[in-house]
Amino acid sequence: MKKLLIPILLAHLAFADSSVREMMESMKVHKAKSQDLVAQNFVYHKKILDESREYYRQFVSKEWGDENVKLSQVKSFTQYSPDLKSRETIDYENEKIVVEKVVDVDVKVSKEELAQALRNLMKQSVSETYEKDPVNKRITQVTKEKPILPEEKIVSDLIDDNEIEKSKVSDKMLTLEDGKKKKIVTLEVKMVPDNLQKRAIKFKTVVDANAERFEVPKSYVFATIQTESFFNPLAKSHIPAFGLMQIVPHTAGIDAYQALHGEKKLLSGVYLYNPNNNIELGTQYVQIIRVKYLRGVQNQTSLFYCTAVSYNAGIGSLYRAFTGSKRDRKGAIAKINSMSDDEVYSFLRNSPKLTTEAKNYVKAMRERRENYVAWDM
Repeated sequence: MKKLLIPILLAHLAFADSSVREMMESMKVHKAKSQDLVAQNFVYHKKILDESREYYRQFVSKEWGDENVKLSQVKSFTQYSPDLKSRETIDYENEKIVVEKVVDVDVKVSKEELAQALRNLMKQSVSETYEKDPVNKRITQVTKEKPILPEEKIVSDLIDDNEIEKSKVSDKMLTLEDGKKKKIVTLEVKMVPDNLQKRAIKFKTVVDANAERFEVPKSYVFATIQTESFFNPLAKSHIPAFGLMQIVPHTAGIDAYQALHGEKKLLSGVYLYNPNNNIELGTQYVQIIRVKYLRGVQNQTSLFYCTAVSYNAGIGSLYRAFTGSKRDRKGAIAKINSMSDDEVYSFLRNSPKLTTEAKNYVKAMRERRENYVAWDM
């Protein structure tokens, strides 16, 4: 019976969006303008994603306790067994893989049992891993699109047997909402030392091609992917933004797609998970920022810093940081050109008009770009 939980959950989700379908029908009847349709479609897809995520979370919390729920994030991917009693998390940012089981207090779980779950994960392709996330399945159902994802193994070259052997099992006690005592048994394994380069090099061909096509430094694209997703091919944020370069469908996605194909189109998460699509659109969007919104910036290093902030926080936020107005492009460019690149960096790192996230983003981009400068040659 437990094995039917996720299929039943997905079946329930099919009925959870009746109000959303009514909204879509209303949109068709009124034939709103193209821009309004794009905005409303984005609301529709976001609502489906949020509802699916929350519905799934409720089921997980019954087994693990609300404070121990893990769901897939931008820089990590978590999958559960059909009965929700075991899970594996690929933590790309912290370079580790965590295998866990929740059991009754008196149940013993061997290290070999957890290690076998890890080995099973090592056999999974990226596309198979995508299918194990019920929230992803729901996106596929709604869009009626089948994702085109790499068939390569998701973690096979990121861990080795020596690390599995060295790792130790730990326990954590918990009390569920109904008062029942449980324990979480955990095996945590570090990724191999050169795992970041292994992850990056998988996308080198497509990054090289698009960087040259759009005249964007390769190191900039790689640094963006590391900062946005740490090369998690199934990255998904709450906004939502999707994929390696974290494309937001109704902003960067629309601008980049229109620049490429001459039409406004709301792209689905399924489309944006494809690494070829994602890197093409992300690199095109970087070019739009550099060539259109920051046209006239003379110092290439200053351009790098300003592009990074614009990619993260939006071009309006960058203009406002320099001029107080989100629309004063000319004034912002003039002020940027009046400063050295070190002054521009210091200004962006300390601007009270930028979010902490944006200020940290430009710092991360500057540091991480150094990992890939050799690939610019």
